[in-house]
Amino acid sequence: IDLVDFDKGRFAEVERELQQVADRLGGLDLTVIPIAAKLGDNVVHRSQNTPWYDGPTLLEYLEGIELSAPHADPANLRLAVQWVSRPTAEQRRRYTGRLSAGTLAVGDPVVSLPAGTRSIVTAVDTLDDDRSVGVAPLSVSIELADDIDVGRGDVFV
Repeated sequence: IDLVDFDKGRFAEVERELQQVADRLGGLDLTVIPIAAKLGDNVVHRSQNTPWYDGPTLLEYLEGIELSAPHADPANLRLAVQWVSRPTAEQRRRYTGRLSAGTLAVGDPVVSLPAGTRSIVTAVDTLDDDRSVGVAPLSVSIELADDIDVGRGDVFV
């Protein structure tokens, strides 16, 4: 936006053109943010050069994006166990790893391979208090309803 002297009219024109492209691609949700990375205009803080813009900064927008797996299908779940822990004697075992496919939420049935043991997910921790569903490629820590023999290198499907 700095290359067009922070011109509101030019920004509106580019925004309209981008919306036309988004509409042709199936009505994609589009957010256009006037940024100038050289001086950080609207990247982290609101720019005094764009008083006419009242949308989010780039960082605000990125922090508000909700991740979801494309065509999320729990049947495609793949979670390789990288760590098994028991935080306290009163807590159940936690199985930690990075989701390579699918989604994982409380109540989902899982099978551990290669043993083939079945259980139900009772807790999912993604280190984000606002997130209740783990999606690939997030790292997660889960608890199961049953104490089953799962070790490092096993895979939940």
